[in-house]
Amino acid sequence: MSDYDESYGHHSNPVDPDSDNDGLDDSDDPNPESAFHRGYSENYSMSYTLNEGGDFRTSASYRLRDSLGSAFSQNVLPLESHPTLTITPTIVDFHTVTIGNAKVISLNMSNSGIGNLLIGTLSFTGNSNGEFSARNDTCSGQTLASAGTCSVEVVFIPTSTGLKDAAISVSSNDSAVPTRNVDIYGVGTNTEICEFSIIPDNQVYGSSGGSGNVLVSSFSEACSWTAISHASWVTITAGESGNGNGTVSYSVGQNSGVNLRTGTMTIAGKTFTVTQSGVQTCIDIDSDGYGSPGNALCSNGPQTDCNDNDGSVHPGASEICDGKDNDCNAGTPDGSSETWYGQQTDCGIGVCESTGILTCSDGVQTDTCMPGNPTETPEQSCDDNLDNDCDGSKDCYDEDCLSACPSPPRGDCNADQKTDAGDISAIVLEIFDGDGNLPETAPGGTFLGSPVGCNANGDGVIDAGDISCTVLRIFGGPGACGN
Repeated sequence: MSDYDESYGHHSNPVDPDSDNDGLDDSDDPNPESAFHRGYSENYSMSYTLNEGGDFRTSASYRLRDSLGSAFSQNVLPLESHPTLTITPTIVDFHTVTIGNAKVISLNMSNSGIGNLLIGTLSFTGNSNGEFSARNDTCSGQTLASAGTCSVEVVFIPTSTGLKDAAISVSSNDSAVPTRNVDIYGVGTNTEICEFSIIPDNQVYGSSGGSGNVLVSSFSEACSWTAISHASWVTITAGESGNGNGTVSYSVGQNSGVNLRTGTMTIAGKTFTVTQSGVQTCIDIDSDGYGSPGNALCSNGPQTDCNDNDGSVHPGASEICDGKDNDCNAGTPDGSSETWYGQQTDCGIGVCESTGILTCSDGVQTDTCMPGNPTETPEQSCDDNLDNDCDGSKDCYDEDCLSACPSPPRGDCNADQKTDAGDISAIVLEIFDGDGNLPETAPGGTFLGSPVGCNANGDGVIDAGDISCTVLRIFGGPGACGN
């Protein structure tokens, strides 16, 4: 129920004659044949009912009544329904089944749409439809309301070997997909393919003995197995045989001798090994001098070997980079005994140069060094003695700085594209070549360089001041002297 008002500034004042009996005389009524008044205050109320049924949702209707008692009715357009059939699983795979045996998989159907879903009769089609059937069918011919569910069991009984394929067809009033097909597969075999696994496959006991359980797993419940003990002191107490998954329980007697002893059981074709210590005997399966459990009689002491099946793993072992806890100490980093472990490394050039260390990750040597990022791309600072774009060249030796620098740069007296001790030697030769200016006239042709490069301080004269300036340029950058 909802109420609303329409107000236009004045109220009705019933005066006869009133043709539409709405409280207004005809001379004041702008629409004397209708009880709706434009320009007057009227209070209305609306009620509506929604009904469900059949293949669609019936329309809503409402009724209006103004303050003078006049009533009006109006209908809303019908709301169509759209039932939707959903089937899970979408593919049925029976895997392998022995000829003549039956295997059952359930199909679940539901109405995920709006309105009632009418389900027809289920049918099987395809090459091998005769080897599949339905049972416990609660879906065929049924009507499912929205969110309603039903189920049917599909049965596979192969009559011959090989791949069998078919489909189950389900018709309904789902307008989007009137008929849905679910593919069905299975393989018929002469004998059941039986594979087993057991967990665990070994156990160690002290001289006092004990008991335990072994879990048997199989893909098929039709696969049978047995359990047999080959040691007189190991007794099977439950689960001597079974089908599919199962459990074998056993007990281990006391060992009154001083020697270690080993016994086995055959469970579902798999070997289960029992190792038992003697009285005051060290159990050291991998012969590394440490026992499991630890025993003071072990040659290397009473500490417990955390993996008695691996001779490279025991207390005090070198922690090599192999992904194992070699020294039985979880707090020792993997690979920490390697000679290279922790060594500093370098990477990157210029301002991107960085350092790291060698470490071990998941059994693999790992360098943690990560190069930095260029501060300029391209190089813009041509006189700070830094390789800002990390390309291996800096200042006037960087191609990006060619337009901003003399060629060759001051201080590169021997014109080899770098400023180093060789340039100091070149300047000395130039100073004593006889003219103090041109390197081309160096005596004996010992030096052919660049006047600009040799004049490191830019004063136009090649002398001892250029030697000092070149040294400064080598260690302090071009800004150390001159331009």
